[in-house]
Order: sequence, then structure tokens, then C-alpha cells
Amino acid sequence: MASVPTVIIKVDTVAELTNFVNSKPVMLCLEDGKLYGWNGSTPEILGGGGSAEPQTVVYSTASLANNAEESGTVEIAKTFYLLKMAVDRASRVRVYSTAAYRAADAGRVIGEIPAGEHGVIADGYLLADNLILDLMPVPIGTNAEAVRTADIPIKIQNKSGSAGTVEVTFTYLVIEA
Repeated sequence: MASVPTVIIKVDTVAELTNFVNSKPVMLCLEDGKLYGWNGSTPEILGGGGSAEPQTVVYSTASLANNAEESGTVEIAKTFYLLKMAVDRASRVRVYSTAAYRAADAGRVIGEIPAGEHGVIADGYLLADNLILDLMPVPIGTNAEAVRTADIPIKIQNKSGSAGTVEVTFTYLVIEA
């Protein structure tokens, strides 16, 4: 599957935007933080079961020893844009399209790029001095299980140096509820 390049532009007027877009299929994120599509002449808030306003969901682990992991699911959407992951202590946070992909990825170390058909939507290593990860380019996530739901498989690893719970806040936009 070919990747789609991300193009970031700054325009000051709708006329400038019109000149740039020129009937190309695009999605826009304007300064108000809402997601827009291009209707041929002006930007309009995306609909179709999605949400134009970012949403958040929080996942809290049980108490984990340093370097211990917890697998679970977080209710996001069947298909979504993952905008941000924030934690309350140093952690590794991984998001997958299926539980089987999560299990197959168990041995991959930090910094190793997943190979083949891997199902990794996002993999963030958040350090104590940077507990928020704004994802750029924004990944599109989907539940690819045989029976699709809004429950998205995740794996959280405590990397703080001491035992404790890890609280992860996911910020996302719904594409398909």
C-alpha cells in the first residue's frame, strides 16, 4: 500500500486555500482544532458518523513494576485519527489494530521498526520530561478484528523506574463510530 504524503501549508484566506486545493481531495485541520473536508469551494466540518471535536478517553493500568507491561483495550472508535497520547509517568504506549498483532509484537524492543504486516497504529516512548506525545503525521487507526468494535487493543509498559499505575489519556477524532 502506497503511503500518502502529508503536506502542511499556511494560508491566510479562503481564496488562497482555494487556489492551493484546486479540486484535490484533502482534509484540513484549521486553527480551531476541528477537522474539515473540502466541498469544492469552502471547508466544511467532516461528518458521516465522525466527530469534528477531539475526544479523550483515559486508560489506567493496575500497579506495574518498572518495565512490567499490561495489555488491554480502550474504547475509541472502529476507525479514528489518533492525535495525542499523554501519560502521568514515563511509559511506552502501543496501540494496535488487533489483539493478534499485539501478541505478535510482544518481543519488539524500543526503537525497532515493526516489519511486514504489523498492525501497529502507534508506538510512543514517553519520558519523564516529556509526558505528552502529539502524533505527527496523525495516524489513522482502525479495529481490524473479524467482528469490529470500538475497542482498540493497547499495551502499556511502565518505564518510570519505580512501581505504580500508569494513566494514559488518548486524544482522537472519530471517523467511524
